[in-house]
Amino acid sequence: MISRNVRLEQINHALDTHQIVILTGPQGCGKGTLVRRIAGQRCGHLYDLSDPVTALDPEIVESATRELQGLCIFKEMQLLPERVHWIRSALRDSHQRRSILLVCSAMSKELRQFIESLTGEIKWIHMSGLAIDEVDSTAVERVWLCGGYPQSFMSVSDEASMNWRTTWIHSHLESIVSKNGFRIPAAKLKRFWHMLVHVHGSIPKTADLARSMGVKEKSVKSYLRVLDDSFLIRRLLPCSCETGKRLIKSPKLYIRDSGLLHATLGITNRSELFTHPCLALSWQGFALEQVIQLTGSEQKARFYQTHAGARLELVIQKDSIRVGFDFQFRDTPKTTKSMHSAIHDLALDRLFIVYPGRHCHQLSDKIHAIPLTQIRTQLQQEHLIFSSQSTQKTR
Repeated sequence: MISRNVRLEQINHALDTHQIVILTGPQGCGKGTLVRRIAGQRCGHLYDLSDPVTALDPEIVESATRELQGLCIFKEMQLLPERVHWIRSALRDSHQRRSILLVCSAMSKELRQFIESLTGEIKWIHMSGLAIDEVDSTAVERVWLCGGYPQSFMSVSDEASMNWRTTWIHSHLESIVSKNGFRIPAAKLKRFWHMLVHVHGSIPKTADLARSMGVKEKSVKSYLRVLDDSFLIRRLLPCSCETGKRLIKSPKLYIRDSGLLHATLGITNRSELFTHPCLALSWQGFALEQVIQLTGSEQKARFYQTHAGARLELVIQKDSIRVGFDFQFRDTPKTTKSMHSAIHDLALDRLFIVYPGRHCHQLSDKIHAIPLTQIRTQLQQEHLIFSSQSTQKTR
């Protein structure tokens, strides 16, 4: 029912063309399964830095990188962030052909600096759970309802899936507190999480959240950063191009996984989802995450919004192609004045209205309505999706 061959091909191609590949994604999204398959295919050396049985110490990263040939995989590398910079120097000093795959369930300051310092030399691949092209077209709605975590998606019933997600949320938030040394009770972070689901798809004011939590605004910004680094929320940045108009400069917040959003809101099944006030925003966030994941635009995704009210939910640029996306939960998609304004202001090549229908429609020269289930085909035609035949080696 689940096929992850496209993702597997993408990672293998990255390893063929780059010495260092970083694979990120939330805990439980399926990274470990893919990594074990890759290690078996390439006879790689796999080190799980979170496994107490192996009793690994920090020196294992240095010794493995220095001595072993072929592929070395370090799982949960975020637990040893101070060692990532050593990897670069070790590879450059070595005369042997080897590749490094760093697998991370969270980001850190050190990892971000490492990625930025190796722009052009390193390949960063992000996994956000199941993509719609990894399941049968008839199961897309279930991915929306239950989320992209494989265990949640494959549960025997909606109730079992709900129980798995509820347990995962509580245990993972407690894990975040313990691993980051937060001076905040896990119960308080859970309360903050429950607040965030009610601002999903909007631009929250940190001052309002701070007053509701009874903490300083600086603390709220810290909580947001940790949840963002753990891939639980997305803070989508605004476009910063010159348009001659006053643009919104604050990020928009989304709960990354629709299943976690629904579990926190107490939505168990399809009937409850379709009668909930968050229906449209839930679908918008789900479709937005799918497009970002399919295009591999984790770092380049933006949104457009002016103080006058013109807006576009997603803008993606890849090479010289700039495309906009609007997400409408309706049977008959419609163009708006904001779309034409965005096309002009941002010089968009195309604008896609993604909706949960069955048929494609051309609504104007540059505006097309595309069903979510057919979005991969359209993105391939626009050369916005990974292809091992067209992707060039970057050094």
